Amino acid sequence: MASEADGTLVEEDTKVYIINRPPGAKRILARGPEPSPNEVIKVPLPAEIYEQAHGIERRIYNRLGKRPNLVSVVKMDEYGIYLTRAEHGCIRMYYMTGGTATLRERIKWCRDAAADDAV
Repeated sequence: MASEADGTLVEEDTKVYIINRPPGAKRILARGPEPSPNEVIKVPLPAEIYEQAHGIERRIYNRLGKRPNLVSVVKMDEYGIYLTRAEHGCIRMYYMTGGTATLRERIKWCRDAAADDAV
C-alpha cells in the first residue's frame, strides 16, 4: 500500500486520476461530476485516449443537435459536456433496474437519433 497526499491508502499499482471538476459540482456519478439535480456533466479522465473520445462525443452532439428521445446538451465548456438528466438515468441503468422497451420503441429511438432534421 502507498499513501496519497490526502492520506488515502491505495494499492501500489492503482492509477489515481485527478478530474477537472467544475466549480459547484456536488458529487461524482460514475465518471462525471453532478453540477445540479437536473444536469449531469461528462468529464473525460485525464488521459489522451479518454480526451480524444470526449472530443469525438462533443462533435457528435454538435452534429446531432436537439433530437426527440435524446438528452439535451445544456452547454459545453473546458470542463465537459453538460446534459439534462434523463428521467431514468442512462439507458443501461434503465434496463438493469427492470426497464423495458418494445422492439418498436427501440427502433423509433434509433430513427429519432438518425433522422436528418434536428428539432
